[in-house]
Amino acid sequence: MRTVERLQRFPLFAPIAAGIAGVLAAGFAWAGKPGRSGWLPPCPLHAVTGLYCPGCGGTRALHALMHGNLGAAFHDNALTIGLLPVAVLLWIRWTIERKNGRVHSGSPAWLPAAALIVLVGFTATRNLSFAPFDWLAPLPA
Repeated sequence: MRTVERLQRFPLFAPIAAGIAGVLAAGFAWAGKPGRSGWLPPCPLHAVTGLYCPGCGGTRALHALMHGNLGAAFHDNALTIGLLPVAVLLWIRWTIERKNGRVHSGSPAWLPAAALIVLVGFTATRNLSFAPFDWLAPLPA
């Protein structure tokens, strides 16, 4: 049986697998001490240039959020925390569509350009060293 036929027989396989991966990632972020334990390598961009990429501080932000420290979570990576509810809502939509036998229609045509603008804008502003933008840089590890 081909892979496509298997996936059609089990339409919720991919959403369930993605959900399990998300729960495992959350547990990993909760259990560890990112930035202090050395279990993740440093960001290559930050190591070479000293600049923060859009993902810098993301694991620490999730760790802080999982431990109830919303202020530290936003300070470590406001973009990650801001996009987390969007990701959960998209996952729920995807799961419902698959359950109802529909294939996800994909993203709107404007979404890649909007995502690029947000990522570049966030990266640029979090590397400014003056108020009010300096709070976007992650907390020291």
